[in-house]
Amino acid sequence: MSIGAAVLVLAAAPGAHAECDPGLLCACARTGACNGAACTITGEHVLDLDCTLAIDARITIDSRATLRGPSFEFDATSLTVDGLVQSTGGFISLTTEEDLVLRSTGRVDADDDAAGGNEGGGEIYLEALSGNVGIAGQVTANATTPNGSGGIVTIVAGGAHAITVSGSVLARGGSGADGFGGSVTLGSACLVTISGTGTVNSRGGAGEGENDLFYAEGGLVVNGKLLANPFDADDEFGGNMVTCRGAGACETPPSLRGTVAPAAVVRPSLDPDEVPPCIECGNSSIDPGEQCDEGDTDPCDGCSPTCQIQNVGEACDISGPCFAGGTCTADGVCTGKPIDCDDGNPCTDDFCSGGCQHTFNAAPCDDRNACTTGDHCSQGRCVGTCAIGQRCPLGCEQGFCDATGPTCGCGKTLSAAVWLGPVMSFLLDDEDTATQTTAPGIVATPTTTTTQP
Repeated sequence: MSIGAAVLVLAAAPGAHAECDPGLLCACARTGACNGAACTITGEHVLDLDCTLAIDARITIDSRATLRGPSFEFDATSLTVDGLVQSTGGFISLTTEEDLVLRSTGRVDADDDAAGGNEGGGEIYLEALSGNVGIAGQVTANATTPNGSGGIVTIVAGGAHAITVSGSVLARGGSGADGFGGSVTLGSACLVTISGTGTVNSRGGAGEGENDLFYAEGGLVVNGKLLANPFDADDEFGGNMVTCRGAGACETPPSLRGTVAPAAVVRPSLDPDEVPPCIECGNSSIDPGEQCDEGDTDPCDGCSPTCQIQNVGEACDISGPCFAGGTCTADGVCTGKPIDCDDGNPCTDDFCSGGCQHTFNAAPCDDRNACTTGDHCSQGRCVGTCAIGQRCPLGCEQGFCDATGPTCGCGKTLSAAVWLGPVMSFLLDDEDTATQTTAPGIVATPTTTTTQP
């Protein structure tokens, strides 16, 4: 959700208590009431809450800000969380009309606090009434003590929207004999997705941890981890349970390709007549949550593939693995910058085809060995032929190129010179005698002259 230019900066000092006043949160609105304004809660401040706030605004909590309290409910037009929303072992309710987004740096935390006498995770309720819920950060209602019980997490996307978990949703109990697992419920009237990086975990050392997933026409996809305790002896607590809420989706089994333990139990379907159809971008009808719908899902034509307003210069998704990001141009094209596949090796040809490729070449190269000739690339390495017997070039410590074992370099000494500097050469006179010559900065021991055969 895009945020307007107006910014709300909390005036309270870190740790200070701010009154539970919508006017404070919405001070960015000219009238003192929000009236649809966009507010960003920013700065290194803590806003203490113990109440219910209903705010007609699009709210962003940035990565340096914290909202906390023993128990609070926070309602807004939309909500983006980059920072921390915390109630230690208490109750947190975040409800939006539009999208509710927890970014990768965001955290909604109702973990317990044993030091404060609170053992057991709290309760978290997140709902987007007519929007999507995206969890890329962490939602946690864990017990932090061995015998503490996990809390309760409920996430709902209404109005035929979707829930996507690419981060973590946790309600774990302690590892002790009384550390019962918690409960996680994900409920959508359309699609529920746990991506490959996503984890839902309600396990506890004493059992009882359970996960309930409700989906509809869009389906259920689990590519990540869905972890619970096994069912108890009475099949009353524990387990992973999935329930279809729409007739169309129920004909296709859920896609459970990730780690699902224990195996999911598919329960009887609910009444599909109570479930609205999934929102379909590209049907030429502006559905709830859409800003436009031109009858297609093409990027950069003014309406994005997700039916949101998309202007020139804004980001777009360009297909293929050979591009890094995309930008909409004035002619309605999504262009991307080719990714850099250069591996820094002159002996490979680097290009992108389904991803970066590096093929060996036979190009000329320099192996930086003065005693080799014909340097060329072979199997991704620069190799040359040792010029045995060739007089070493200026700068060599010794006199002749020689192959000793697997190496090629200057051979045995022609003098007793000691190498202490960057330049030393050996020059032959007309009688084919090797004479040591030193450059400035070179310190040499007394030498002898050797006649070459």
